[in-house]
Amino acid sequence: MATMLVFLLAAVLVVVQCGSVIRKASSPDPDHCHIIIWGKSGTPVEGRADPSCHNGSIYWEYPQGEIKVHFTNMAGHSSSFSVCLSNARQTDIVNIYDYTTGMRHIMNLGESDVCSATSQNGEVILLFVGPTTVEHYLAFIDYYLK
Repeated sequence: MATMLVFLLAAVLVVVQCGSVIRKASSPDPDHCHIIIWGKSGTPVEGRADPSCHNGSIYWEYPQGEIKVHFTNMAGHSSSFSVCLSNARQTDIVNIYDYTTGMRHIMNLGESDVCSATSQNGEVILLFVGPTTVEHYLAFIDYYLK
């Protein structure tokens, strides 16, 4: 019985590690949400923020290649909003773009916060470009909706 359980756990671990995986986790504070993304280089990696989240962090495990993060507005709320980024930590992210219009508009994250353009059709899309080789285990950036 124990051998069967170990085999099942190993199989689940292999499945999780083989493909790009996107997951979201919320902290005990219901207004603080995290987007946790990881995947292999060369595979399209996308994440979605929970529409009820107004702030949180984007965690990119083994940053390499590109990721797109989609932010949508909760039904019944104003459809116009921007996504602001702050506090880039432990990051090797090469560039961040506002991709809401389908074109790359550079977002220069420096000592102050930087915000996207206003949402289109209730959505903001941010594109993060990482290094070509993995330098660090994790990159993370805080976000909030404005």
